[in-house]
Amino acid sequence: MSVFHVDPAEVARCSAMVRASAETLRAEVQAMMAHISALEASWSGVASNQFNSVAVQWRATQAHVEQSLDDIGAQLAIAATTYADAEAQSSALFAR
Repeated sequence: MSVFHVDPAEVARCSAMVRASAETLRAEVQAMMAHISALEASWSGVASNQFNSVAVQWRATQAHVEQSLDDIGAQLAIAATTYADAEAQSSALFAR
């Protein structure tokens, strides 16, 4: 049997921090992509085509990172709730 110590409130705070970081990242990337889109509108040629290919790869990677952060934040929130519920249920066993 495993032994653990956890503060559900700290897990919940971490979940909120991950979610806030994901939102900050989204905003920063959106601003960066606006600059890149403006550049793409005024740039043509072989280098531009190659850059566009790299930008497409970046967008896929960025979407994966965002999804991963969303998943981590959600899973931490579930873990916090699960730990808090388990503690409440356990303490209720001994309530009189």
